[in-house]
Amino acid sequence: MVKGAAVASDEGDMVTFRHQPCPKLRIVIPLARPWRAGAYDNHNAANAAWKQRIEAFAAALGLRHDQPWTDTSRLFHLPRRPADGPPPEVALLDGTDCDILALPKPAKPKRTSRRRKAQAHPFDPMEVVDPATAEVFDLRRWERGNTSRFQVVTALTARQPGVLRGKVVDGKYHIRCVNAASHTSGEDDFATIAINASESESGRFVIHCMHGHCVERGHLAFLKQMIERRWLSVRDLSEPAFQVGGRPPPPTIRYVAGELPEAVNHAERALMRADLGLLQRGTFIVRTGVVRATIDDGNQADRRRIIARRERAPVAAMTQAARWERFDGHSEEWVGIDAPLVVANTDLQRVGRWRLPVLTGLLNASTLRTDGSILAHPGCDPATGLLLDASVRRFAPVLDEPTREDARAALDVLASLIVNFPFVSGADRSVALSAILTACIRRSLPTAPLHAFDAPVAGSGKSKLVDIATLIATGRVAAVIAQGKDEEELQRRLGALM
Repeated sequence: MVKGAAVASDEGDMVTFRHQPCPKLRIVIPLARPWRAGAYDNHNAANAAWKQRIEAFAAALGLRHDQPWTDTSRLFHLPRRPADGPPPEVALLDGTDCDILALPKPAKPKRTSRRRKAQAHPFDPMEVVDPATAEVFDLRRWERGNTSRFQVVTALTARQPGVLRGKVVDGKYHIRCVNAASHTSGEDDFATIAINASESESGRFVIHCMHGHCVERGHLAFLKQMIERRWLSVRDLSEPAFQVGGRPPPPTIRYVAGELPEAVNHAERALMRADLGLLQRGTFIVRTGVVRATIDDGNQADRRRIIARRERAPVAAMTQAARWERFDGHSEEWVGIDAPLVVANTDLQRVGRWRLPVLTGLLNASTLRTDGSILAHPGCDPATGLLLDASVRRFAPVLDEPTREDARAALDVLASLIVNFPFVSGADRSVALSAILTACIRRSLPTAPLHAFDAPVAGSGKSKLVDIATLIATGRVAAVIAQGKDEEELQRRLGALM
């Protein structure tokens, strides 16, 4: 090993040497009985069970083991060696048989309560220089808010498709190792995998190589080398197309005492950018949501309502919209925190200064704006403040400039709904059609007529006519109230509803 060794890098307290391949020792243990992966529900459960057996065996012998040897694939092959290398030396050790399948579960290592400052590692990537822009980028800081969002396989597929080997197993994409030149054999193989954050069991993107020269390298070390070799760029790390959901990563807000107004401004910008459905209505910040409501005859149904955001609810929204940090004097680093309550409460009190979209009402069907244009796109309409529920049924698009024939065809559709009602005259039928149309475009009218339906006998369809109008406009039947014992009582009930 010493012969031919040379200094690869000298950074003061940290010196890295490059040397000849070192001899490798492998322990081969015969199993007392077969171990079958098919006995488990899925591949992940089998891997977890086998990993536990290896950990139990290492604990029984007082040995350490590296992560790759807990992989079930290691059950089926022996260590590789160069074809022109010396033959392997084999020693058979006598002793008591050890049934690793019967060993007790290993005890979990004790966790110390004292927080230790992270120690540097020869491969610990702190900063990387983007070869294209000469930008110095802190990967450690980027990692805090982006490892659960970065789609590394998607990025490599777009930027360097040639590094993918074409083999995919349970979301693990086999790739060329960016550090392959340091492998003992110097050959490319299937020992390196990458996993998108959206497909990883840990919820974080993964880059891992099982070669001895790479096994201790973390995902950031591989990512740093990929940037240095121009497989990826610093800009790719925040590219929306390479993020979970195709959205840009959230901004980082550093909370510093004495800078509350600036923190509130940053928080509101993050909320608007995150598009979490927050709106302003009067003196409240609100959102819309589906709640269970009691309707006629004591029945219950889901209804969309306007819900005010109070107290701690804005904290959750701000924490979702941005990554918050404060400076920790103990570790002398910026650490992640939830959005401070004082920031959320201060933002709630800034009535009149909010820049969130204004909400004036909810819609369940397309309508007309006051200028005669059509409001048909789901979401909050900036011109009117009306929010068209995106969960309602989608209708065929309405022509911006319909012809008279188009209007006649649409009128025939509405008329077909009331063709069997026993109207006295054509004027009465027109009132019913007016009620349907008025309900759909009431928001665009400065005033609207009151529509009333009467009949000489019960069961002639008065309530059904009203329900037809409300079902088209709101998706549900009309609410019902009793008239009251006299006219004064009726006026009070109508006034309360209005």
